[in-house]
Amino acid sequence: MELRGQVAGLHYEARLPQQTIQPPWPLLLFLHGAGERGDAMGEQLHRVKTHGPWGCPGAEQFLLVAPQCHTDLVWPALVDELVSFMQHITEEFVVDGSRMYITGLSMGAYGLWALLHAR
Repeated sequence: MELRGQVAGLHYEARLPQQTIQPPWPLLLFLHGAGERGDAMGEQLHRVKTHGPWGCPGAEQFLLVAPQCHTDLVWPALVDELVSFMQHITEEFVVDGSRMYITGLSMGAYGLWALLHAR
């Protein structure tokens, strides 16, 4: 099941794990690259699924979430928003705190390092 939402000013796509996976779920946060950014209205949100883990074998085992960076920003500038986003996701969904993972491509990898360094 796929969901869309907005938290901390970030629009996001999420996919629940396959039905055979019982909560608490492992979480996979995906930060996209610069080419998948979108406007503040979320009209290009589909871009976050262009690359990344969506079609990878095993990805259906995770709660997969992908926020979208605004067109005029980069992930390292959004560390506080990402922290708020993750707090919301872990409160909204039944997540296994010992199995939380983050990955990113290009600009998303820079965001990953900025997030880990800041926290």
